[in-house]
Amino acid sequence: MEFGIFHEFWSTRAASQAEAFAQSFAEIAAAEAWGLDAVWLAEIHMNPTRALVTAPLIVASAIAARTTRIKIGTAVQILPLGHPLRLAEETATIDQISGGRLIFGVGRSAFPRAYNAYGISYEESQDRFAESLEIIKQAWTEPTCSYQGRYHSFENFTLVPRPVQKPHPEIRIAASQPDTYEQIGRLGYPLFSAVRASPLTELAGLTRAYRVNLDVLAKSAKPLPQSLQVAIEKVLQALPLFSQEITPHSLEQAIKRSGVFFENAVAKNLTGTA
Repeated sequence: MEFGIFHEFWSTRAASQAEAFAQSFAEIAAAEAWGLDAVWLAEIHMNPTRALVTAPLIVASAIAARTTRIKIGTAVQILPLGHPLRLAEETATIDQISGGRLIFGVGRSAFPRAYNAYGISYEESQDRFAESLEIIKQAWTEPTCSYQGRYHSFENFTLVPRPVQKPHPEIRIAASQPDTYEQIGRLGYPLFSAVRASPLTELAGLTRAYRVNLDVLAKSAKPLPQSLQVAIEKVLQALPLFSQEITPHSLEQAIKRSGVFFENAVAKNLTGTA
């Protein structure tokens, strides 16, 4: 079982944005000091009363330079809003700075507001996402690559630097809609899902659809993903990294309580056993 914190660099808990950044970096340093496995960074645009992470890869780079062990994940990078070659360069750079600790969580967001601001049609988001992910993987793994697509075309691109992790950093794809769970299963990627307003019983049905499509891959002898990442907001809020006092004992107790919750929830709702 993996424990981490999800961070938006909340703007409501500080007197200024500078203080919010300082507090957030302190919380992440504490998470590493007390043994958590990963920190997950949101990408939230145009919401100044909530969060400051509009550029998660820049924040990830700062975390990589300030830490030595904790994994650094995006939860999630909104692929259609950026150029895939630039994203490939920046993620590879973070993987180098961190010594191979990047986890690339990707998605396309359920909110069109940022798309409207960037002048990108949300109706194109699914196709743009698929094209961007394919380009990023090619750039990470091939000495030079060329691509002719609907939204991006280029010839003889060479990625510099190369990622530390081979063949590339781990990719986890976010899902919120039933058809997305099925598609991720068909593609064979690890699943990344946030349970906020929906009960775990609903997640159970969605993950069954994911697993059914994984079974098809298994019969084709293709390698299967090793993880199903579930971010449960109530569990994350139980971790005392958001309080003024952070102690090893309080964190240990929160992790134990969260672990029991996780084990019971997974046994009852995800695997169908009591």
